[in-house]
Amino acid sequence: MFMRYQSDHANQVHQLLVSVSKHFYVRRNGTIAFQWKAIDIDLARIQTAKRNHVVHYLLRDHYSGAFYAEVTTSDRLIDLGEFLYRAWAEKETGPGEDAPYLFRGMPDALTVPAKVMERFPGVARIMEACGIAYIKATSGFQAGVRDLKTWEEEFRYRFWRIDEPVGFEVAQSMAPACACLMSGDRYNGRSKIREWTAGNPSIRLPPDRERFLAVYAG
Repeated sequence: MFMRYQSDHANQVHQLLVSVSKHFYVRRNGTIAFQWKAIDIDLARIQTAKRNHVVHYLLRDHYSGAFYAEVTTSDRLIDLGEFLYRAWAEKETGPGEDAPYLFRGMPDALTVPAKVMERFPGVARIMEACGIAYIKATSGFQAGVRDLKTWEEEFRYRFWRIDEPVGFEVAQSMAPACACLMSGDRYNGRSKIREWTAGNPSIRLPPDRERFLAVYAG
């Protein structure tokens, strides 16, 4: 099912993006490395990569810009069903009083790039079972690439050090909290998570985890 690409309130349209980093990879000792020159790699060719790339999983609310994020490496991809469940499920706590984990709930429609659909076919089963319309991302803008650039800049600021390399496990454990803080920060006087809250007419949580993942697995 296709629907036109717009949103009038929070949780109407979410943008799903799984992206292999062209700049960050993990060394054999487990620390994060950065290369200024972009590496020619994408999700379809990940198995032929010579390096263990950082892989970003992002789910963004189109209306507010609030988002949820996790990171992994190309040799240990996250099960996308698990990621979606965590993104859409109720969160227990946030990184601070001013940044609770408010982002939750399934959308009415989901934009998914073709390469993500090909790599993770279980997404289609989840959308059909949960009544989520499919919007094919026909451009990088629709896929949320602009937010990927912002996310990678934040990732580099927080987790890349020349003189004191950071272990990837640190970045992996902190990624959801970083996304939460970025959604709550006021950029030009705007808090994305407050717009998400104010513009959310209803929150439709996913079914229990076991049933959700069973649908995803088929």
